[in-house]
Amino acid sequence: MITLAQFWATVIALALIVYIVLDGFDLGVGMLLGLARDESRRQTVLKTIEPVWDGNETWLIVLGATLYAAFPMAYAIYMPALYVGIVMLLLALILRGVGIEFRYRSVANRRWWDRAIVAGSFTAGFVQGVAMGAITQGIHVENGQFVGGSFDWLSVFSVMCGIAAVVSYLVHGMAWLILKTEGVTRERAYRHLPFVFAGWVLFLAVLFWWVLIGHVDLRERWAEPSGLWVLPVLGVLACVGLFVGVRRRIDRLPFAMTTLMFLVVAGKFMLSIRPYIVPWTV
Repeated sequence: MITLAQFWATVIALALIVYIVLDGFDLGVGMLLGLARDESRRQTVLKTIEPVWDGNETWLIVLGATLYAAFPMAYAIYMPALYVGIVMLLLALILRGVGIEFRYRSVANRRWWDRAIVAGSFTAGFVQGVAMGAITQGIHVENGQFVGGSFDWLSVFSVMCGIAAVVSYLVHGMAWLILKTEGVTRERAYRHLPFVFAGWVLFLAVLFWWVLIGHVDLRERWAEPSGLWVLPVLGVLACVGLFVGVRRRIDRLPFAMTTLMFLVVAGKFMLSIRPYIVPWTV
């Protein structure tokens, strides 16, 4: 029978997965806005996320509120450990939201608001990846309290995770544009998606190798007999499916496959650290 702690942990896991899948594509689209050369194409790109971007961010609130209510000790550890990053994330999301709303109300400064959208989207995606990398490495905890420094969350590994997150959101955003646009915008997304996706897979492979050679806790968990081997198999199938979708111009398939890749990566992470809510202490 499921316990109350397991129930709320499942809620947090689902909120995290839904957030990175939904807000992931509009962060990616926000970054891709910087590559649109004329106003017509920029409007086409933005109109694909205008009805949904603010609703997608709601899942981040669900994630934070549930963590605070269900696991207050974990919340009290994560907040000071990631405080600078969390502030950067919130400011970036505010900057992006203000840019989306104000670009239509200030024609003379529209290019500046477009830059705000790109910068906010990039910063939000990067900080999220860095935070996940820092959590994977482990947070310094003694007697149920964070005892590290304000910038312990920054390391070579966490920065690489941040870059991987940015690339993953770019891939997801391109797949979204393929699904929702047509003409030049869709063709450019089709043209560039395989190369960016290959870069994302390369980053994931490097991070996986890094964990294998340097992180004893995760390496031992991955060596245990379990069903975790299914997830890499699904990841390979997602890669194959995406390239088939791009090659045959099946518009719905790339987005479905990038979504599956997000599920694989997030599932691998969460199943690998269970039953910890703060790896590897709580």
